[in-house]
Amino acid sequence: MDFLPVQNTENDVDKLKAVIFLQSVYRGYLARRRVQEMKERSSGQETAVIFFLQQVENSSEHIYNCQKTTRKLLRA
Repeated sequence: MDFLPVQNTENDVDKLKAVIFLQSVYRGYLARRRVQEMKERSSGQETAVIFFLQQVENSSEHIYNCQKTTRKLLRA
């Protein structure tokens, strides 16, 4: 099987650079659109997430206080 030699002309290289540039611009557009869609979907959930994180923080503080009290009782 014989292959023809690849001849890159300046025009082909310019076309390839243009295609790569357009692909990167389009990928950037898609990424920005996905981020915007995620923000729109999660807008009502922000308060729920904040509440959940506060509960986790309160819970860990409670566990820490219980452990501290237990250590004090064990030392006595």
